[in-house]
Amino acid sequence: MLGQTQSVAAAVATYTSNARFNTRHCMGLALQLQHAAPADLSHDEKKALDALVARAKEVDEVRKSRARTSPPALRAPRQALLTAWSSLYNALGAFAALPSDGEARAEAAFVQAALFTDGLDFLSLDALALWGQSRMLLERMSEEGLRPRISGLVHAEFLVAIDEAFKTLGDQLGVAGVSAPMAPRRALADAAARFFFAVSSYARALALHLDDTDEVGLARFLTALAPIDRVRITRGGASTDDEDLDEEDADDTDPAPEVGVARDGADPEPMPVSGENDDMIPWGPGHPNYPFTE
Repeated sequence: MLGQTQSVAAAVATYTSNARFNTRHCMGLALQLQHAAPADLSHDEKKALDALVARAKEVDEVRKSRARTSPPALRAPRQALLTAWSSLYNALGAFAALPSDGEARAEAAFVQAALFTDGLDFLSLDALALWGQSRMLLERMSEEGLRPRISGLVHAEFLVAIDEAFKTLGDQLGVAGVSAPMAPRRALADAAARFFFAVSSYARALALHLDDTDEVGLARFLTALAPIDRVRITRGGASTDDEDLDEEDADDTDPAPEVGVARDGADPEPMPVSGENDDMIPWGPGHPNYPFTE
């Protein structure tokens, strides 16, 4: 009887202790747990499951925010703004080089020199710095009366292209008021930690009234949480996300030593014996410690 109680306790602890998952799996796991949930969920169990799904949505929101401001996502809007500014610069330069209409030539040369004091050096800036420099140039165009003078020299599409590209890049960077705010540096790690805790909280809610002599109740518990086994990260497994490495602190624990290899002059680690890898076998009938027989 004691052995059976201990085995049930071990099964419960497997799910109620905090587990880690790849952040790409969070939403899928939440939906799988919804589909695997017993039809007779209590109020507290349903509340815990709903919280779990909400936490998974938070993880996805942070991932979307990160994707919007990742270098690949910013490449196209940044390039559009680069093209718009260089097109205006070249158009003014071409106008200034025309052999006829000396007055217009002088006007184009003046506007180009006044606006682009350092030429096009700013086009090598990163996306956020480029947006900031563009904002300053647009403000100068308005404050110094350069915009109407430019409109008198080149086609209106040049300025329209700059305005649209500037707005698009700003929206992508999250600097405009209507844009979604950029996620803080540790936002993904924090959202993932809340999801991990929500999963264990749901497991604790399911285990609250579990009786170690109730095979039906244990089966209900294990079936409801079975999706966890397929995506849980075990010690030495994959990271929560390859892209999360800049978000999360390194694991404080030392990596497990290789079996049979000496470390720091110590004796080699013993080879594993039967039963040491029982946690690799799914919990349920067939597991060495499963308390109920078929």
